[in-house]
Amino acid sequence: MPAREPRIDVGIAPGALDADAGWVLMASEDLARATPPDDVVDCRGLREWALREGALPVGDAPHTIGITANYRTTVESVQVHVVSDPAPYTGGTPSVRLVCLPRPDADLPFPESDAARIKAGGGTGLPFSRVPERVALPGPHEVTPRSPAEVEVVVDLTGTPGPFAYRIGIDVVEQNELRRFPMTEPMFATEDGGGMGYWPATATWTMSPDRTRTYCEPVTNPAPDAKPTCA
Repeated sequence: MPAREPRIDVGIAPGALDADAGWVLMASEDLARATPPDDVVDCRGLREWALREGALPVGDAPHTIGITANYRTTVESVQVHVVSDPAPYTGGTPSVRLVCLPRPDADLPFPESDAARIKAGGGTGLPFSRVPERVALPGPHEVTPRSPAEVEVVVDLTGTPGPFAYRIGIDVVEQNELRRFPMTEPMFATEDGGGMGYWPATATWTMSPDRTRTYCEPVTNPAPDAKPTCA
């Protein structure tokens, strides 16, 4: 039986959050008013459902990089960079803040992740730098056929326009050799939607003790003591 050709590969997916971690996404009006399936019982499940249905990340977006190999090896280091992409966004207009709170007394913002961070704009202007910043993630990582490695990185989307597409490039140094993998497929994100003189509509799900949703109407030019109309 011929020996298998050694192969190492990487993939990337939205990073997982703890079940009791709150978050903010932007969603279309239809999605913000939709009811998730009955088996969505915590903020982690609601986020996974909302992203599948077309909600877009804003602010700090966690990503999980998975490294697989069909042989035992050590990955000495991982580097990532972010570049813009011209792919058009074809989903519904992300005009509503979609918020999840694990319980009624929870507050946003939640503590930031301690994962490595990379700025989508490269820190040199928006929407993206001509020379993307490369960020080295903590290592090394032992990888075997039955034990892939996972590395967390947070992409800082603050200040970027929206909706917009981006790709992530991943390089690894393995057995003292630099391996560059093809850029990911386009991923989409957006700005928060609020600004001076405007509060976007907000749909807030509270997951415990009962799953409930509150919808607040948008407010233009709010007075200092203004409160949105919510139901």
